[in-house]
Amino acid sequence: MRTRMLCVLLCFSLNSFAGDPFDKNQRLKNNALPTVDKIQKATSTKCPTEQNAVAQDTPFNRLKVVGIIQHKTYKQLLLNDDEKQVFSAVIGDSIAQEQLKLHQINKHEVQFTRRQQDCSAGEIVSVKF
Repeated sequence: MRTRMLCVLLCFSLNSFAGDPFDKNQRLKNNALPTVDKIQKATSTKCPTEQNAVAQDTPFNRLKVVGIIQHKTYKQLLLNDDEKQVFSAVIGDSIAQEQLKLHQINKHEVQFTRRQQDCSAGEIVSVKF
């Protein structure tokens, strides 16, 4: 009786080890993350940027300000598009197809700089929330 009980417990323990939901390596094997196919290159009509391009395939009017993250002097802007994809940007990043440069982040307002045709700094666009 004792050996049967040990065999049964051994079988259950091996089975539960194989299906351990907290095993990080097993989760990564089973749920491979989708890869990004290709990042589209900027066309020649767009201004060259040294900064990061955020949501470069999304028009600006389809982006919504979700919130800001602020810790001491660090500020980060969180944006959301129609497909519920979240983007994060810091000051100096180029945002959306229109390449608006993130100029300033405040508690109640975010300011973007819209570039002119000749890629010089243009008008300031404010988004209040």
